Amino acid sequence: MSISLDPLQLPSVSLADRNQLPTCSAIYFAINASNRILYIILSVLRNLKNP
Repeated sequence: MSISLDPLQLPSVSLADRNQLPTCSAIYFAINASNRILYIILSVLRNLKNP
């Protein structure tokens, strides 16, 4: 199965407001002013109480 995704349609925040990003595991797209994807980041948060 193929899934199409348009990152420009997803919720976004500027780098200056990155403190508003969620505190859960997520995939982040870094997109420049020309709407070009510069890189994709996968953040994985571990539960420190149960490593």
